[in-house]
Amino acid sequence: MPSNLYQGFYCQFLTEDKKVGAQLMGADDLIGDLFEVRMVRDDADPVACIFNRFDKKTGYFDADITYKLQLCIARGMHISAILSGVCFSDTPDPGHYWGEVAILAYTDREKSAFDTFRSHVQTMLMDGTRVAVDLSEDSIASLIDSKGEWTPTDRVSPLKLEHGDVLLKSHRTFNEKMIELARQRKPGCMIIGWLFIIIVVTLIVILFKQFFG
Repeated sequence: MPSNLYQGFYCQFLTEDKKVGAQLMGADDLIGDLFEVRMVRDDADPVACIFNRFDKKTGYFDADITYKLQLCIARGMHISAILSGVCFSDTPDPGHYWGEVAILAYTDREKSAFDTFRSHVQTMLMDGTRVAVDLSEDSIASLIDSKGEWTPTDRVSPLKLEHGDVLLKSHRTFNEKMIELARQRKPGCMIIGWLFIIIVVTLIVILFKQFFG
């Protein structure tokens, strides 16, 4: 039975076309990013869509997930969608991009604890750790008691891929982390990162010259 305070689950989303889907491969949509869920009218029926932090529409959910999210909204829940995977399928022709998000929905009650928990989930997903977000009542109690510092030890299975599917993103790369630091205006961390790259490249050049020079 769903909790009155919190619901969490992973679900897939689709993109409208290859052009829109291709933006998922750029630096504007990184694993661990927080997306806004909005209900967009499609003729007569609303469709749940996700928008990135630059207010670009990234994808949409099917009718079942849309209905599930509508119930969360009706209960007055805040809904967070965290990007956890990006894929491409070559069928049907000409192929399409799709992805997966972790949905975290919770009410104003204990919001601070759930906000903290959400940040931890984002960090774990950035590193490629597919943490379980479907929590039992006991787990929710532990989360609240710890003010959001408690995190699950359970993990969920990797994205299920069919024939013709390719997993394009499942974690943040080193370069993506550097881009994010630049956006957050953390020059010190960026300098350390680029110094590390320079040192590695220098060592590779030295070793190359020793063996082949």
